[in-house]
Amino acid sequence: MPPPSASPALHLSLLPNKLFVYQLPVSSSLPAALVDVLIAPADPHAERFTSLTRTGEELSVVTDFATEPPGIQLPWRALKVRGPMEHSLTGILHALSAPLKAAQIPIFAISTWNTDYVLITLDNAERAVEALKSDGWTFVPDRATV
Repeated sequence: MPPPSASPALHLSLLPNKLFVYQLPVSSSLPAALVDVLIAPADPHAERFTSLTRTGEELSVVTDFATEPPGIQLPWRALKVRGPMEHSLTGILHALSAPLKAAQIPIFAISTWNTDYVLITLDNAERAVEALKSDGWTFVPDRATV
């Protein structure tokens, strides 16, 4: 399913850093190393990524900082929808995930106020880019890395 629009806001970037997904029990505290990542001042010259989600069932952290707490998953890469996207848009993740599903590439989606990120395992990154390009998606360098 090609992108729903040719808008540059829907162009994609494959972010350069490896990402690590940590799943911790909902009752646990964040390990000190992950707390340090969350409270460290942002470096405007570094492309950093950290996302924290706490629900009634789990605590999930996705970050480019590798440490060894329990629950770490294999390295991932992130496909970033350039954004910012209007909140009235619909079907973006559906359109983005359809060619990945057809290529049997599992995903882990994260949405922020401005955009969406689709995580794919490191070993599937190049196949994912090719599947999306074949489907009509445009790839551009990420603004933070140029």
